[in-house]
Order: sequence, then C-alpha cells, then structure tokens
Amino acid sequence: MDYYYTNLAVALGLAGAASIPVAQTYLFKPKYHPGPTPLPILGNLHQIPRETPWKTYKEWSKAYGPCIHLEVAGKHVLILNEYKDAEELFSKRGPSNSERPHLVMASDLVGFGRGLALLPYDQDAREARKLIHLTVGTKALSSYTPLIENETLRYLRGLRDTPEAFLDHLKYSAGGIILKIAYGYDVEPKNDPLVFLANDALDKFSRTTLLGEFPVDIFPSMRYIPSWVPGIQFKKLAEEWSQLATQLFDRPFNYVKDQLKQGIPNDSFSSRQLENITEWNDNVIGSRAEVIKATAVSLYAGASDTTVSAMRSFFLAMTIYPEFQVMAQKEIDSVIGANRLPTINDRRDMPFCDRLVKEVLRWGVVGPLGIPHVSKVDDEYNGYFIPKGTIIVGNIWGMLHDEKQYPDPDLFNPDRFLDSDQPDPSLYVFGFGRRACPGSHLAHTSIFLSIAQTLALFTIKRARDEKGNEIIPEAEFVTGTISHPKPFQCNIVPREEMRLHLID
Repeated sequence: MDYYYTNLAVALGLAGAASIPVAQTYLFKPKYHPGPTPLPILGNLHQIPRETPWKTYKEWSKAYGPCIHLEVAGKHVLILNEYKDAEELFSKRGPSNSERPHLVMASDLVGFGRGLALLPYDQDAREARKLIHLTVGTKALSSYTPLIENETLRYLRGLRDTPEAFLDHLKYSAGGIILKIAYGYDVEPKNDPLVFLANDALDKFSRTTLLGEFPVDIFPSMRYIPSWVPGIQFKKLAEEWSQLATQLFDRPFNYVKDQLKQGIPNDSFSSRQLENITEWNDNVIGSRAEVIKATAVSLYAGASDTTVSAMRSFFLAMTIYPEFQVMAQKEIDSVIGANRLPTINDRRDMPFCDRLVKEVLRWGVVGPLGIPHVSKVDDEYNGYFIPKGTIIVGNIWGMLHDEKQYPDPDLFNPDRFLDSDQPDPSLYVFGFGRRACPGSHLAHTSIFLSIAQTLALFTIKRARDEKGNEIIPEAEFVTGTISHPKPFQCNIVPREEMRLHLID
C-alpha cells in the first residue's frame, strides 16, 4: 500500500522526534518475550507485513516461540499464537486485559469508536454486552427462528433465480435478519439502502481497525497535520468515511424513532429499549439512548458480516473440495428426505453437517487477528515482563492452523472433528474472555441453516474455462480485521428441479 509508506515518511519528516513515543529507559532492561530485533525509533514496524500478517506471526512463532514481543515506535505489542496463552491472558486475566487500544483513525477520525467493538471496557460496554446477550443469546434466539428461516428462504430463492450473484443474496439474507431484530426494519426486495450501508461501513471498519494499517495510529500527532500537506491521504479518507459511520449509527436508529413517534408498531430491540426511557438524547455520549444506539449498531454490523464471510468460505471450500459436499448431501437426504428443507432442530441429527460448519469456521477464519486488547497493569507471564499499555493480539488464524492441534491445517477436512483431540473452533473464532462476540449463537445458527439448506437444494460445481477444463480456485483471503475469500468462480446448479418448489 503505497499511501501507507508515503504517510509514514511524512510522519517521520514532519512530526519530529519530539512527537515520537520513546520507550522508557531502564537501568536494567526488562525481559520481554522473544521477537525479531527492532530498529531504533521504528522498532519492528518495517517487519509487519501489509498482507496476511497472521501468517507471518505464525511463522515467527517457530523461531521465537508462541508469544512474540514487538516494538512499534515505542509501543509494546505481544502476539499470542496459541490458545492456552490467549485463554490465560484474555480469560483468566480478563480484568487486566479487556481494554481496547485507542485507534485514532477508527475511533476519532472516522467515528467507529462509539460501537461496542472499540468501546473501553466500562459500564457502557458491559451494558451493551448484556443487552445483546438478552436479545440474541441462547435463550432468546429461539424466538427468532421463524425470521431466520424466512430470510434464508429469501436467499435460496435468489440463488435459484441468479446463482451468479450468490454473494449479494448472502448479504441480503444476513442484513434482513439483523435489521429486523435490531430495528424492526423489513429490507426492500432489491437494492436496499441499509444493507448496502452496512456492507460499505464494515469494509471501512475492517481496514481502520487492522493493527498498523494507518500511521496515525502509531504517530497520533499526525492527526494535527493539515490535510493539504502532500501525502496525508488518511485525512481525506477519514473525512469521507466519517460520513458513512455517522449514517451507520443514525439512519436505521432514526427509522425506529420516526416509527414510534408516528405510533407505528415496531417490535425490535431498539423500540423495546426506547419505550422504557423518557428522553431520546441519543447523540449525548453516555446517555441511555446513545448506549441503545451503539448496541443496535453492534448487532447490525457485527452479525451481518460474520455470517457472510463464513458463507463465502463455505462456497470456496465446496468448490475446491467437492467430495465433502457429496457426503453432506447424503446425510441431509437420509435425515430429511426430499420433501422438506432442513431446520435448525435437525442439527443434532446431522453430525457431518455440524462438523462441516466447524471446519468452515476453522479454515476460513472470519477475524484472523480479532481486535487487539490492551493491558491495564504491569504483568508477568512465563517469566517475561508485559508492561502496562501493551497491545495484545490473539492470532486466531494461527491458533486454528496450529499443526499440533489440527494436523494438515491448510486442508479442508470436516472429519478432523471425529478426533475429540481437535478442539471446537468456536472456542477461538468468536474472540476471548470478556470481549468475545456476544452474538456468536446467532451467527452459528444462521451459518448452519444456510449451509444445510443450500446443500439440500443445490450443488456447487467448479467453473470451466473456454477449453472445458475445470477451474480450481486458490484458497486466498483478503487482509483486514474481517477477512473473506478473494473473488473466485463457481457454478451453482439445482440438484433436482422437483425440490425447488420447497422455497416458494
């Protein structure tokens, strides 16, 4: 990314040595975890790759051990490549390590800091997590089963009519579910503005929250450099993206407020919460209405892209490994026959499909590095010093591609979970401790139903080139906080025409 290095050069040239954070000098240097040798001032910044850094961190663990210490312009960073370390620091020591780093680009300049993902772990964050759990947690989720099934039918009808647009159908289905839950909003048949808004905003969120993506997060004083200075592209991006973030928070929430003011019934998370307060000061930070708004956005944004990214990995996996598709279809046919579609309640009778979902989550990791945590106190772990303010990153991709836990980790193989020694990816993929995704049950349920019903009705085949040869796509994924497969070709065809009547 050329703009990154241009901005970095400007930062070093204009910010001045006085504005660059310098690590505290110790008479006896603390013993940090092993890691690559840093340069003066920049530290290891030049060694953090711009593409798929999680692979590099995993490779480094072979030389330096599972916990890797980096310095980035005077800031300490600790990369965790094994689950046991993440469980210890994020879960068992959760009170000390549940904060988020302050990301200037994402939080201050763009405006994503109002959402649960980036909130400090304070009363507002705890309240938002509680509200999400009460809304889409295990006990509450059953009330949304009809909604999930109806929106999945919408997706299946789209897949029947325009299979080449399967990604758009996935986005619509996921958006339809969560917009109804969060705001009582029914998506339009085509080109719904709120579905597009969520997808666009999440793309920007994914970019702005990736560690080291924008130099202003490393050199905060860069935010004061005028935007007219050559090379300061991040400010132009921030101005554009901040409008998007504002719409993400305000537009669907205003829809709910307008409905309530007009006396129109609206059964949603937002309406139920707003009805219990007297003043809707939702632009006042810390107000009850603002907490409700931030929680609704966290539902709206978080659930939609998690499901879509996982389903994209599913389509890619079935294209590369068609033999597992055949096995899943045989199980579906034996359990439910050809006269109905699988339901959420069929899951316990479809163990291979359940393993298939687990392998999709493991193989195509939605959040390869999660969102970083920050230590609140000085700490010690395995004889090494972790200073207060250390940015701690859980390499979820590395954990789910650990050869000791998952032999041949790059291969897609649902039957690996017949071995009880290979852990359930749900332990890793939705985050850790007090910052784990509170909407994971909704995501898991939606993914299972979409996969099972897709395979009941359709077969995903490889596309062919002009000579008739099969095109086997590469398993390549984009870089970002939220990752998904790069564009690939596949051919989606109905299994039997007689089955398609089930979705009308």
